[in-house]
Amino acid sequence: MKKYLVILLGLSFLAFAACNVETPEISIEALAPETHLSVNFNITRGDAPATKAVKTDWEEGDVVYFFFDKVTDIECLYLTYIDGAWVPYWTKRTYDLESTVAARGSGTVTGLYVFQCKSTDNSGYWGDDAYRDIDFYADDYGVQKVKAYTWFLTCYDASYEVVDGTLEADINLLMPDDLDFIQFFIPDLEGDPGTWTLKTDPVISSVTPYRYHRDYGIQTVSNEDNLMPGYEYIYGNVFCGVLPGDLSDVSTDYSFTLTNTETGDTYTYTASAKTLTRGSAVKLPILYYWEEASVPVEEHEYVDLGLSVKWATCDLGAPYPGAVGDYYAWGHLEPGQLYDWSGYRFYGSGSTDDDVTFTKYFVDGYKTINLDLEDDAAHAAWGGHWRMPTIEEWYELLENSSIVEVDEGRLVTSLENDKSILLSGSDGIGYWSSTLSSFDDKLAQFYFPREGYCSNTSRMYDLSIRPVYDESIGNPEPGGDSMPKVAMCEVNGRTLYVAEMNLGATAPEDPGKYYAWGETTGYTAADDHIFGYQFYAFTANDTYELFSKYVYASEPQYWGGEGDPDNLSRLQAEDDAASAALGSAWHMPMADEMWALMEQCDWEWDATRKGFVLTGRYDYSGNSVFLPAGGICFGMINQDISELGESINYLSSELCTPSQWHYGSNYINCISDYNGSPSFSSVSRYAGMNVRAVRY
Repeated sequence: MKKYLVILLGLSFLAFAACNVETPEISIEALAPETHLSVNFNITRGDAPATKAVKTDWEEGDVVYFFFDKVTDIECLYLTYIDGAWVPYWTKRTYDLESTVAARGSGTVTGLYVFQCKSTDNSGYWGDDAYRDIDFYADDYGVQKVKAYTWFLTCYDASYEVVDGTLEADINLLMPDDLDFIQFFIPDLEGDPGTWTLKTDPVISSVTPYRYHRDYGIQTVSNEDNLMPGYEYIYGNVFCGVLPGDLSDVSTDYSFTLTNTETGDTYTYTASAKTLTRGSAVKLPILYYWEEASVPVEEHEYVDLGLSVKWATCDLGAPYPGAVGDYYAWGHLEPGQLYDWSGYRFYGSGSTDDDVTFTKYFVDGYKTINLDLEDDAAHAAWGGHWRMPTIEEWYELLENSSIVEVDEGRLVTSLENDKSILLSGSDGIGYWSSTLSSFDDKLAQFYFPREGYCSNTSRMYDLSIRPVYDESIGNPEPGGDSMPKVAMCEVNGRTLYVAEMNLGATAPEDPGKYYAWGETTGYTAADDHIFGYQFYAFTANDTYELFSKYVYASEPQYWGGEGDPDNLSRLQAEDDAASAALGSAWHMPMADEMWALMEQCDWEWDATRKGFVLTGRYDYSGNSVFLPAGGICFGMINQDISELGESINYLSSELCTPSQWHYGSNYINCISDYNGSPSFSSVSRYAGMNVRAVRY
């Protein structure tokens, strides 16, 4: 609920300038010499202890806004701090404020400084709703975007005087008496302004000025859900809030909830016996020490329509049933619109529908191909048992329901038990299935409520998603949740966790099982198994170096199956030994994840345990895992494991690329150690090697 706080009565409506935005230079028509004013304001700060929560020094681009005598609704003077001096600009729309101030000669002025809101140009003013992160107009020169932060300094009704063509005033900016601003700083938390939000229990609210009204003064709004927006600040993020009076100088326990609004990741941290005071800044620990929180399944409601899966009551990203949710490209985990194929997640090459290629998901005869859970937006957002519906499940819903158009949308009522769900009322909406087209790689299948049919459309298009609740997923195989994991490094802004032991191992020092690439059945050193092309799952026609799956189109000499090469470069979930053994949250490491472990960890040989100790650096300093030297096997596993206890060999989930000196389709990427130190290498895909699972 938005709450308006009236701070000052009787001035005009506010306008502020954009945060670090670039706009076209604006030429301001010069006033007649007799009305032009020089500006000489002495701007100081009170209430300024040595903390970042209150301004301690002026920075390049800082802006202070000034409103005069309640004479206008929309005009103001603003001063921008440039090269150590305050440079004045008068807004000019329909009212000549500069001439009016000059004619009056003296009066009162109210100043306002908004924290971290800076301008680098001489244009524009802030309109009525600028603090809602919406468009505002800079004269007729275009639209700018602004970001609002959560505290400000102000002075009320300071005296000004015009002396010999110079406007003079002494301005002392203070923290508002009724708003006790404080700050929280989290180091090494990367992200653009607004990417992260912080919430506390007990509640520290987030208050933002949103306009300056001539009758009501400076008005503020309490941000919904008491979320404090963050901004990027020197290798971290800062969050500003308003401390309630009953919590000031009181020692209590605070629970902090930190959320990445782009990924949906949520973290919690508890500070015991914390005392917060007016104007203070509190440093919280780095993200590693926060507890990662998952979204409880109970937060997302479903209806059991008597079908094979249960259907969610809302679209993905929608606040309530019938509302329009977020729009996704097929296989994308984040919402957003694409304008060409180059931005598509699985884009390979080409620029048009005629020549575009993909890195994943290809038509395979009439075989039904659905998104892996790792590429399913519903599962990524809600986790647990949630996923996108297949096209068969859409058909099942439509064939076993009656559909009636109502004011709120389309009411779908089950013929099995008379229970209903409400689909969006937007006429142009389409709902993705997780199913690829059966005849064209560029297309995926969807349901179009307005016409009541299922069809195919470009993977690149952005459509809605209605999740389904599938009890058969979300429960990893034994060992999945119980497998200990260690945070070791960062990949593309996310923490990579490494399992504490190999697949099939009973202790960290145990090499565990050996796997050929793409096979989910592993073998121990006591088993009777041969690692060779004759026994490899994807050998085609019993022929050396001919494969039935995972073959690049540029290497037809390795294709030995029916049809065309598939261009699959990474193991699908069904062929990933880590996913099969531990559940869909785990996977065999990709090449960039192996590189991250190589570059962001220290590797030290342990002669006693015979293997390498990996120790994390940076935020993961002190975290470690042990990789036993299990060697490698070509031939009989019970007699042909070579370099056991001397070298490590760990499978990745990716083929080599054709440009590498080993032909891609025949070799896979791995981490090996043949020269006394680990290195990124390649090996034949049917060799027996160890697997260390990773996850995010």
